[in-house]
Amino acid sequence: MSIFFDLVESLYTFFSASTYRWRLLSAAVSDDGAQSSVVKKMSDTWWWAHADATKALLHNFSAVKQVLERISSNSDQKAVCQQQARGQLTTLVKLE
Repeated sequence: MSIFFDLVESLYTFFSASTYRWRLLSAAVSDDGAQSSVVKKMSDTWWWAHADATKALLHNFSAVKQVLERISSNSDQKAVCQQQARGQLTTLVKLE
């Protein structure tokens, strides 16, 4: 279970670290017609924050996956960013 929550937290960190990545994800989520927020930060002490973060990922799963695929194959992105996106995508697909 901790692998899953580590993934949820790392997705938030990855996307929130760059306004470009956040905009890509926000656009993909709005294209999907999802109602919840994009991805959420989890609190170490509040379990409702874990539930909210999990719910946001559940509702936006396909958009998150699509954006990670797009970033990982975008040659305009830095190699480290592409590699991070590939790693996130690999973990996401394993836990799917």
